[in-house]
Amino acid sequence: MLAEIGPFATKDGPLRFQRGDVCCVAFLSGRLAHYSWVQRSGMHPTTEAGLSVPIERGEFWIYHYRTAELARGKRLYPATLQRIVVTDHLAEGYSTAWIYTSRENIASQQAIWRAGFGLVATLSALRVGSHYFRMGHTNQGQ
Repeated sequence: MLAEIGPFATKDGPLRFQRGDVCCVAFLSGRLAHYSWVQRSGMHPTTEAGLSVPIERGEFWIYHYRTAELARGKRLYPATLQRIVVTDHLAEGYSTAWIYTSRENIASQQAIWRAGFGLVATLSALRVGSHYFRMGHTNQGQ
């Protein structure tokens, strides 16, 4: 179903579930409208930034999210993020949510701001073919 709204490597799903990740989905008029993956343990790979970070106790990462064309502009993504953070995790004792996007993805950045996230750092990487090499980061404060 995830591939119906955009590119998704089907082989990744079972690996993510085995790791304990959760796929949160939202439907609109009976059709898949959005999905977001949540990882709560292990190492979180941020390949495009050239790093992998351990998930500390009380933290979780929201990643590989996508909204279907039929739902864009309806603010479903920030509503889903708020649900994931407040209802599904803060209420369960988690204290820190991490999320990221590319510099070019302005729509995602706006949704992330609407959901209440703040900028912590900007990461840079050099892409050579399918490989990413970390270039450093700039801390933005909290």
